[in-house]
Amino acid sequence: MSDELDFDADELAMLCQLFRSEAQDGLELVTARLLATGLVKPSEEALTEMMRVTHTLKGSAGTVGLPVMVDLAHRLENVFAAFRRGAVEWTPTTADLVVEVIDALRSYLDRMNEPNADVMAEELRVTIDQLAQPPRRVSSPSLATAPAAP
Repeated sequence: MSDELDFDADELAMLCQLFRSEAQDGLELVTARLLATGLVKPSEEALTEMMRVTHTLKGSAGTVGLPVMVDLAHRLENVFAAFRRGAVEWTPTTADLVVEVIDALRSYLDRMNEPNADVMAEELRVTIDQLAQPPRRVSSPSLATAPAAP
């Protein structure tokens, strides 16, 4: 946490606890929105709401001096923006992957003061960044090069 904040230790502890609680609620809202859509891409309205939640999370984390959480929320907000713009394709597995990221963020919130929190955060960064990448296509052998049937 930053020493530059204008809160005393008790105020900061209270604000961090409030942040965790509100962040958990916001992330639960994102999960509910994702699960409600099933395999299809969420509506523009739903994606906008998810962006709003992650934007609020980013700002609140900054207020209480949690730069890692600011970074993670910012990355996820950018992913939702890319889905909304159509810059990244929504595939049938996307919702499951985003729910996994949300669950990992919720876990990180509970453990961000533990010694291995930096490892958790780095894994989250990698996973969130992978969501923003186009899906990899598995190339299958061309029918022209397949052996002819006897």
